[in-house]
This record gives sequence, C-alpha cells and structure tokens, in this order.
Amino acid sequence: MLLLLACASSLEPEDSASVAAPPFVPDLPARGCGLDPYAWRTSAETGAVLAVEEVDALALSAAAVDNLLAVAGLETLPPAANGVRMFRVRYLTQDRGDAVEATGLFAFPALDTAADVPLLLWEHPTTGFNDACAPSADPLLGGAYALLLASQGFAVAAPDYLGMAGWGAPSGRIHPWVVAEPTAIASLDAARALLAFSDDGADAFGLLARPDPARTIVWGASEGGFAALWSDRYAGAYAPELHIRGVVAAVPVTDPAALAARGVTTLSATSGGIAGAFATMADWYRTEAPLSDVLVPPYDTTVPAALETGCVESNPLDGASTVEAIFTEAVRSAAVDGEWDAFAPWGCFVEDGILRDSDIPRGSDAPVLVVTAEADDLAWPAPVRDDVPALCAQGYRVEHVECGGVGHVAGVVDSLPYQLAWAQEAAAGGPLVGTTCVVTAPIDCAATFGE
Repeated sequence: MLLLLACASSLEPEDSASVAAPPFVPDLPARGCGLDPYAWRTSAETGAVLAVEEVDALALSAAAVDNLLAVAGLETLPPAANGVRMFRVRYLTQDRGDAVEATGLFAFPALDTAADVPLLLWEHPTTGFNDACAPSADPLLGGAYALLLASQGFAVAAPDYLGMAGWGAPSGRIHPWVVAEPTAIASLDAARALLAFSDDGADAFGLLARPDPARTIVWGASEGGFAALWSDRYAGAYAPELHIRGVVAAVPVTDPAALAARGVTTLSATSGGIAGAFATMADWYRTEAPLSDVLVPPYDTTVPAALETGCVESNPLDGASTVEAIFTEAVRSAAVDGEWDAFAPWGCFVEDGILRDSDIPRGSDAPVLVVTAEADDLAWPAPVRDDVPALCAQGYRVEHVECGGVGHVAGVVDSLPYQLAWAQEAAAGGPLVGTTCVVTAPIDCAATFGE
C-alpha cells in the first residue's frame, strides 16, 4: 500500500506539518571550510512525509522475529515482545540551506491496543555511498536492526542518510561520510517525519503504536555511532521537540582527524575509509581543490568512481600495498606533524568532525553509552578512549565499555544485549548502573553480556 502524504514532486509543500510549534529557525552556525554562507530553513519546512509504503514481507509476528534472531545467531537477545510492521518513507530535510528529499525506514511494534512507545532514532553502519547501498533499497537486509528494535517495543526511524536514496527519485550525489552536519540533520528530520507520519498517516495503516518524543533514544553503530553522537549534539538547537533520554554509540568515530592521521600513515582498513572520506568531504564542502592534493593518481579518480557504483563489499584501494602509493606526501606530512590547520582545505574537513571541539552547543543532558572494540582496525579505539574524559569535562555523562580482543563488527554484536538493555532502561527513565566518565579495561563482551 502506497500512501502519498504530500506532493512528492514538490520540495516545499505549502501545508508541511511541523511537530514543533511555533516554527523556528535553528540557532546554528553554518559550516565553514570554504562553503558559501547559507541560511537555515525553518522547522516548518522539514520533517514532512512525502510518501510511504509498507514492506509487506516484513509484517512479522513475534515468533517470526524470534526465528530470524535464531538464524542470525542472536539468541542472546531477549525474545521479541511483539510483532512488527515496516515501512519505506520519503521525507523532507535540508542540506546547506536547500530543501532536499531523503529516504529511510520506519518500524513499528504491532500492538493490540493503542499505546505511546519510546521513539528510537536508529543510525546504521556504513553500507556504501550511493543510492543502491541505502538500507531502504533492500529492506529485507537493510531493515534488520530497525525490525529487531521495533520488536522490543520501540517506534523506529531509520534514515538512509543523504546521498543514499533507497527508493523513488535518485539523490544525484554521493553520501558525505563522517561529515557531521548533513548526517545529523537528515537523521533528526527522519525522527520528525516519524512523528508526522504517526500524526497524519498511521491511522490509514491501522497502527496503534504512537512514538513518544519525550522518550527519545538515539542509537547507532560504526558510522551510525558517529551519527548518533552528532544527532544528539545538534538536537537541542535543531529539533528540541525530541527529548533525548539516552545515546548509544557503538564503535564510533569521535575524532576524524586522528582517524585520518592513522589511515594515511598506517596501511589498514582505516586507510580505505579515509580515502573515501576525502572524496565525499570534497563533494559536500564544494571545494575546488583537486582530490590529487590528498590521493595519488589513479586513486584520485578511481576512489570517487568506486564510491558512485559500489557498496561496502567493494574495495577502492584494491592492489595498494603501501600508504605512499595511496596518499600524497603533503597529507602524510600534515598527519605526522599534526599540522592540519595549515593543510587547507583538507585539514578543516577532518577537524570539522571532532566532537570535543565542536562549536555546536549540546542541548541535552542525556547519558551516553560508548562501546569500543580493542582490536578494531577500522574505527580505531584509541582516540575514542582519549575523548571520554574530554567529553566528560564538557558535561557529558559517558559510560565506556571496551570489548577485548575483538574487531569492529564483533564489538557491536558481542555487546548488543547490553546496548539494548541500556537503551530500554534509559527510555524508561530508570537509573543507569554503569560507571560514567571512566575509561574501562577491555572485557570479554560475549561472555559478559551473552549469559
């Protein structure tokens, strides 16, 4: 069933519903790094749902969800509390002052009686950089986490991110990877769209679960961990109607400059991520500086080409055996010397995503769970550990857990039962028992949380 809630051909519907009243202009700085100045659109111009369709194959009973968890090897998670309903959505957001469409997934608990349920903003790990890689392009695969979380009683907004239009009109661009503003804004507007759909369209589908913005949880893994931290950072000024009760950031990036320094000097999985980041940052910041400033030919052309066509299974650095073959001497020197400020505009791009140095005021006091993985060769854990006390000095309440001896993916999966329990407790407003503002020693997360 396809429901059109606004004219999908128009990016500025006259009667766009706004959850926040009265409409306001976000009190946020426009990003620099050479971008032309731009004005923020009002809260009334974002979050409108343009079209939505149900994914009939993912209307599942609780028993069916449990069977899927067993097949996926996730028996350590609690049984599903309810069945689920899944939807694909197109909604209105903004990017550097322009109205743009974005896509994502909504997942609702299938309830027998009407009830308000916590709102969960799920921000996915990196799946790629183009439309074909969007989770909503293949909800049977891309919707797994949203489905799981809805089965635990959350109403879930799961954005695809800008540059990843999973259905409908193409985005016409690549996804800006670890760029804070577009990631956070499109994500927060997905949560707004969930509320707008609940108000205006959910009755047409017989949905009884209503997302409660007063019980909002922001949760993400990998790139989604970065997204969760930044969505929380922007929310107070951009979407104050979302009252965030907890933030879960599993294996996140908190300091892209530190990650870039490692990636350009030590050949690792991080190197491929940073090569892709430079290409997407160049696109989002609209720089005229050539990518050959940072990437040695032919990678200055093959990397962006690979991002436009491949997803996570593609390797844009295939065949490279040294960092010298990939990254220019100029960017390697900037990384070694720590002179990012002098390496314009690239140094500005990577430093703009450092959470602890942000000029965006944090409007919430929500507790934050950060999970790192000791052997993570992609989202290197050392800078995240260093940032825990720095963020706490700014007023964050960070609980840190490190999964010992495991890499990037296992760090997420092995700690998933604890992440879920923590998010449920935060949504309920209960006391969180973990120690805050302490960088903890690695533990066996599978043994600790899998019992």
